[in-house]
Amino acid sequence: MEDKDRTLKVKEVAEFLSLHYTKVYQLIASGQLKAIDISTKKNKPSAGKHRPNWRIPNSYLSEFVESRRNNGW
Repeated sequence: MEDKDRTLKVKEVAEFLSLHYTKVYQLIASGQLKAIDISTKKNKPSAGKHRPNWRIPNSYLSEFVESRRNNGW
């Protein structure tokens, strides 16, 4: 996690944390892991149902890992 500006896909985070990617989605949904929705359709009314396209900046992942270390993960 050297480059703080780099963003990771959900599957990359899952691999890094040794979790299934659905668990990463759960962590995002619960607010435990911060993420950014980069979907281009989220603000277009004609686009239909919004499907998030999550990216997790290295800085957010570092915060998450540090919080887990401090709480005995």
